[in-house]
Amino acid sequence: MKNLKIILSEDRVNFKKIIKTSLFIIKIEDYPKINYSYYKFFHEIDSPSRETIQVLGLPKKYEYRNIFNRI
Repeated sequence: MKNLKIILSEDRVNFKKIIKTSLFIIKIEDYPKINYSYYKFFHEIDSPSRETIQVLGLPKKYEYRNIFNRI
């Protein structure tokens, strides 16, 4: 999430502009840790809609996608 914050700031966007997130994880056991991290970044605003999908494999430990509201 810290890396995502950096990427967003480079494009002058913040977490308030995210309207949907998709998270692809390999180990569902990691979900509570990921959920806590997610909460730390979105607790002060309305959380965007979110889907979390367990997959068999990924190039990295997990993949995160966002859809932004650019109004």
